[in-house]
Amino acid sequence: MSELKQDLVRTLVSPDLPSDYVLNSIFEIEKALLVLGRISDQISYFKELKQYRIESLDEEIRKFEDRNNCIRRVILETMKQLKPNEKTFRFPSIGKVSRRVAKDSWQIDDKDKLVQFLEGKGLKDRAVQTKEVVNVREIKKVVEEISQFEDVPGVSRVKGTESISVTYETSKGDAAAKHAKDVDLELLDSLTAEDL
Repeated sequence: MSELKQDLVRTLVSPDLPSDYVLNSIFEIEKALLVLGRISDQISYFKELKQYRIESLDEEIRKFEDRNNCIRRVILETMKQLKPNEKTFRFPSIGKVSRRVAKDSWQIDDKDKLVQFLEGKGLKDRAVQTKEVVNVREIKKVVEEISQFEDVPGVSRVKGTESISVTYETSKGDAAAKHAKDVDLELLDSLTAEDL
C-alpha cells in the first residue's frame, strides 16, 4: 500500500483528527468508507463481547463509536466543501454515501405547561399517558400540527442536522477484503481503542 494511503488511514484513526479536517478528494471517501466499515465491525464485535465483560468494554465501544462519528463528520464536510451541490456518491463494489438533513424535532422545555396546553385543546389523551408521561413520538406530531397555526408553550424547535447515510454494496468485510490492496487491513485490524 502506498505511503499516502497509509497516511490517510492513520489520519482517520487518529484521536487528534482536527474537527475541521477535510479529505483531499471526493475519491478518498472510498478509503474512509473502508475504515468506517472496519470500525463498525469492531463496534459490533465489542457489543457482542460486552455480554461477558460489560464494564471494560463500555469504554472500548465508546471510543470506536466516537471515531466512527468523527469519520462520518469528515466525509460529510468533504462532500459539503469539495462538491457542495452533490448529495450522493457511489463507490462501485464498496457502497454509496448520501447527504441528508434530519427532520426538525421538538424539544420539551416545560412538560407541565405543554400538558396543560394540550388538555385545553382536548389532545391530552392522544399524546400524554395517564401517569403524565409524555408520549414523545406522538407529541411531536401533535406539536407539529398545532405549531402551524399558533405558538405552543413548553416546547422549542430543534433544527435538524445534516448527516450521511452509508450503504455498503456487499457486507463490510467482503468489500474490505476485495480492496485489500488499497487499504492496509492489518493496520485497520490491529486498531484498539487506545489507537483511537
